Amino acid sequence: MSISRGLSGIFEKEWLRLNEGGRVVRRDLMSSGIPYMDLDWSAGIYAPPDIERTEPMR
Repeated sequence: MSISRGLSGIFEKEWLRLNEGGRVVRRDLMSSGIPYMDLDWSAGIYAPPDIERTEPMR
C-alpha cells in the first residue's frame, strides 16, 4: 500500500468518526485515464502566443 493511501485511510476513519452520517467519495485517478504531460502538451503551454498550435498542442 502506498503512503498516501495509508494516510488518506487514517484521515477518512477519523473524519467519519467526527462527522457521523458523513459521506466519503473515493476516486482512483489512475483508472480515469488522465492524459500525461507529454512533449506536445509542453510545447503548447510554453510556445509563444503567436505560434500556431497543432491539435495535440491544444
